[in-house]
Amino acid sequence: MDIPVIGAGSAAAAVSLGLGRRVGVIGIRDQAPPAVRAVLGDHFAGSARPNGVHRTTDLTAPGGREAVVDAASELIASGADTLLLACTGLNTIGIRPLLEERLRVPVVDPVLAAGLMASYAA
Repeated sequence: MDIPVIGAGSAAAAVSLGLGRRVGVIGIRDQAPPAVRAVLGDHFAGSARPNGVHRTTDLTAPGGREAVVDAASELIASGADTLLLACTGLNTIGIRPLLEERLRVPVVDPVLAAGLMASYAA
């Protein structure tokens, strides 16, 4: 292609490396995406799927946002100093500011990270 193709996950992982040393990944799957793991390398601190969340629509269900906060809290307790949101649906529910306020760590939104990379590629 004649235009850059930017993956939201790999862009978020790259931004995360500029913000922290141990990156915890929150998504809707049991494992962090392979592209995210590849970029993070030894800086990968672990991944978590919020309890009861298996698809993006579960994020908007009652208790969805608190389940994300709980999963993020566990990652921080296990040593993560930065969080990476590995699902663009987490952008949709606007969870980043809440996580940053409650947990006092940087949280990287994949949609914003991809936009940042696209702005440099343009």
